[in-house]
Amino acid sequence: MLKQIAVLLTFVLVPSTLSAQSKSPIAGAWRVAEVTSTGSNSWTNSRPQPGLYLFTAKHYSIVRVLSDDPRPDEPEDSEKATAAALRAAWGPLQAQSGTYEVVGGTLNLLPVITKRPQAMKAGTRPAVYTFSVQGNTLTLEQQSTAEGTPARNRQILKLTRME
Repeated sequence: MLKQIAVLLTFVLVPSTLSAQSKSPIAGAWRVAEVTSTGSNSWTNSRPQPGLYLFTAKHYSIVRVLSDDPRPDEPEDSEKATAAALRAAWGPLQAQSGTYEVVGGTLNLLPVITKRPQAMKAGTRPAVYTFSVQGNTLTLEQQSTAEGTPARNRQILKLTRME
């Protein structure tokens, strides 16, 4: 009987212990709360347009409006729309999903699908961010792009946990 209890506890406790150890410190849903750009023309936007970052155990998804102002409505007839009207509606939208890896205080994002086709090409490197989590705030600072180049005028994103 004692052996059966030990086996049962092994099947119950070991998987839950392993899943607790493998939980990512950034797992969850996060909204963009503040964006700061560094460099010679630095600025901070404490009322950014909507942005949502989702992190599961291994995957991420980002949808974010990059402009300071709300995007204009999409033209009713996209066949007759001007290039400028389409760019105004879709240009400031960031959309990407993929896999990620946390190594110490570094976050590596490798897109599987993204609005920017060049970031999906073979040989693409992960975009690299440093990160910290303090309470319900996740701070990300981009170090390099998916093309492997250092990030110029780095953006620092402050995200607030939604759940």
